[in-house]
Amino acid sequence: MSQSTCDNFIQKIEDIFSKISDAENFINPDYIHDFENKIRRAKKHSQDILNINRDLKIGIVGQVKAGKSSFLNALVFDGQDILPKAATPMTAALTKISYSDKSSAKVVFYSESDWQVIEENSLKYDEEFKREKASFLEGKKARLQQNKGLGGTFNAINTTLTATDLQIVEKRIPSQYRSCKELTDMTKKSADIFSKLG
Repeated sequence: MSQSTCDNFIQKIEDIFSKISDAENFINPDYIHDFENKIRRAKKHSQDILNINRDLKIGIVGQVKAGKSSFLNALVFDGQDILPKAATPMTAALTKISYSDKSSAKVVFYSESDWQVIEENSLKYDEEFKREKASFLEGKKARLQQNKGLGGTFNAINTTLTATDLQIVEKRIPSQYRSCKELTDMTKKSADIFSKLG
C-alpha cells in the first residue's frame, strides 16, 4: 500500500465520520465516539502498515486431519504436495514456512531429552485417558440408570465406548498429551527411528 493510498483511505473514513457526526440525532453517541477512536488509531498506525520491512506471521491451526497441509499446499505451493499429507496425522510438530528465492527445507530433530519429555507426556496421556474413560463410563452408567432404569445390566452391555464417546473422552485430555501420544504411536508403527538417525 502506498502513502497516497493510505492517505486516501484515512480521508474517506474521516468523510464518513463527518457525515455520521452530522446525523448524531439518529445514531447512538457511543457508536460515534467509538468510530472516532478507531479513526485516531488508524491514523496512528498507518505508518506501521506502510513499513515494507515488517514481517507478517500467519498461524494455521485446526483439528487433526482437518486439511491444514492440503490447504497450504494449494494456497502457497500452487497445489504441489510440498507439505506432507497422509491418512494418519503427520504434522503434530510445528512447521514454519518462510519466503526464499530457492526452495529448501530445514529439519530440526528431537534431542534425546526432547524425546524423553514426549514419551513422559505420552504416558500421561494414557493415564488421563484411563481416568477420563472411567469418569465418562460412570456418567454414562448414571444417566442410563436414571433415564432407563437399567441398573445392574449396565456393566454387561455398555463397557465399550462408541467412536463418538472416544472423541468426547479425548477432547478432555490436554492437547500437548494428545500430540505426544500421536508421535509415540507413529514411531511404534515404524522401525526404531533413533537407530536410523545415527
